Amino acid sequence: MVNGVPFSMTLPKSDDKAERVARALQELGNAAMENGTSEMSLEEINAEIEAVRKAK
Repeated sequence: MVNGVPFSMTLPKSDDKAERVARALQELGNAAMENGTSEMSLEEINAEIEAVRKAK
């Protein structure tokens, strides 16, 4: 009737979920830096996981 689309085409000003995800990733990165694991290779990470599993 008004020569337009039948729905709103706007986005919310802030995406709380995306902000929470970004904040969580930043916190994980900070924690990795603090405990010295940020420079570990995938092989080293997998070895750590395997060692913990064997210890159980």
